Amino acid sequence: MGALLRPTFSKSNISDLSIYKAAVERFLKCIPSDGRTTVDLQPLLSNLVSAVPKLRTKRVDNDEISPFKYLIPKSLTTTAHKQVHDYIDLFVDKALEKLQEESTSNSHTLMQKSLLEGLAKQTNDRIEIRQNVIQGMLAAQGTTYVLISNTLFLLSRNPSLYKRLRDEVQDLDLEATTHLFDVLRDQDFIHNILRESLRLYPIFPNMNHIALRHTTLPRGGGSDGQSPIFTPRGTTMYVNQYALHRDRTVFGDDIESFNPDRWKSIKPSSWEYIPFGGGPRACVGQQKALAEAAYTVAKMAQVYQGLESRDGREWEGEWKLTAKNVNGCKVLCIPA
Repeated sequence: MGALLRPTFSKSNISDLSIYKAAVERFLKCIPSDGRTTVDLQPLLSNLVSAVPKLRTKRVDNDEISPFKYLIPKSLTTTAHKQVHDYIDLFVDKALEKLQEESTSNSHTLMQKSLLEGLAKQTNDRIEIRQNVIQGMLAAQGTTYVLISNTLFLLSRNPSLYKRLRDEVQDLDLEATTHLFDVLRDQDFIHNILRESLRLYPIFPNMNHIALRHTTLPRGGGSDGQSPIFTPRGTTMYVNQYALHRDRTVFGDDIESFNPDRWKSIKPSSWEYIPFGGGPRACVGQQKALAEAAYTVAKMAQVYQGLESRDGREWEGEWKLTAKNVNGCKVLCIPA
């Protein structure tokens, strides 16, 4: 599936941040401007418009029900799947029809660069498009806004770092319509802040894979865990990012501290730090997510001279599809 999704998230297709910038402006208008009122930024951030459509359904966490999923009547899951598929197929058909109309009319305004429309350009297989749309929507469910919320939560508790950030971004032209994507990508301090936020509070703290056939993993067996290990079909294998990103041999002894500067001296391997997964199944939308998060954090630092925590409680995870702070991000925003 990643092969079909990847072109939609190419640099040429995600570098235009104009739609997202307009959403950020609407978000900023929701923040009290009196410099005295506490606001929970987390629900406001969740309303930021994303270029990837979201499917809003009532859901039960898969990890909570997985031991009992075979007890659920098949008729219920079949009905639920059909409802989702029928709904998405309406939009798939519209996208295919629109593409056909534009091709027959020799139009040179080849459709907007949405996920669905990008897929329609690559294949006319309705089922393939539908499955990729579902995958894209699930991957986008709450990921970017949770990253931004966690980052602002951490910055509000570290005023010296927020001041450094504010000093760094004062001269950035965030209103630029060209090259903004590249400008944001070159901001090392902002990206070190985001890297550290993702290290401390990974959006997907625990991922699992199920062996579809008998296989062998390269390590995990033997007395020292370094030998191959047989993995029967049906075995569930877990990858815990929360624990992985707290490896002292990689990240240093101060693993519970928010220290963006650690990234000046450490270079974790591709499998020691995996906030977006790794290998051929790594998140294809990671550059888009990082660009949007970098823009939002930079914009906040330009607009507000102070960001003060108004909640003494520690970060406490609420784990659904993604993990967010159950207490939100309650802060005081002091306008510049």
